[in-house]
Amino acid sequence: SYMTAWLKCHYPAEFMSAFMSAHIKEKAKLAEFVDDCGAIGLKVSGIDINESEGKMTPVRKTAPDSPDIVFGLEGLNGISGKLSAVIVAYRQRHGRFASLDDFMRNAPDGLVNAATLVTLAKVGAFDGLGVNRRALATSSAEVVAFYKDVSRNATRGQRSIFDVMGSNDHDVYQFPGIEDWSFIDKLKMEKAIAGPYVSARPLQNVGRGMSYLRAASHIPIITAADLSRATGPGTFRPPAFLTCP
Repeated sequence: SYMTAWLKCHYPAEFMSAFMSAHIKEKAKLAEFVDDCGAIGLKVSGIDINESEGKMTPVRKTAPDSPDIVFGLEGLNGISGKLSAVIVAYRQRHGRFASLDDFMRNAPDGLVNAATLVTLAKVGAFDGLGVNRRALATSSAEVVAFYKDVSRNATRGQRSIFDVMGSNDHDVYQFPGIEDWSFIDKLKMEKAIAGPYVSARPLQNVGRGMSYLRAASHIPIITAADLSRATGPGTFRPPAFLTCP
């Protein structure tokens, strides 16, 4: 209709956010819609525990590379509307999560389990907090058990020596020192869980390289003869690394 076309033309981020939110559990359609966003110049960001809301959200662009739309938590397999609402409500009351430790300490009992952490880890929801995706995904059960003990001890009023000393380093889960997944492996996991690629695209660097090659193809080649004519006969000497032995 005319109104639909008008909205898409004048408010593209708002229009596409609402459209994608209406199909947020349909992975194949979401992938198509994200491609459509790119075709009209809209950037859809990846999942971020401090930025994502339940649905797709239009945001004001603050820089050329900043997103127009933030991907919603409910677009992930295994993330309920109840959990996303709790996360958003907490941020509205207390501000952004400072760390994974902060998130786990304030997550309601029973809402964040090992499977939930694996899902959030694999799509990079904690990347902004400096969390290694692979380390969190492979240690998710241990992380949940660790913070259950922390919560249980706090309820019982038990305090460690670090509490008495006023240290901020107490009761923080220590991840194993393992290498994170490769760029391509991360993208494969994102697509499996969210539908579209959310943090990047597999061939984006290839595309950037091709644009450089296209630009370079228009640069005129300057020969030794050209330089000799410009500087005078016999004055140009090529560098040693350009000469044959």
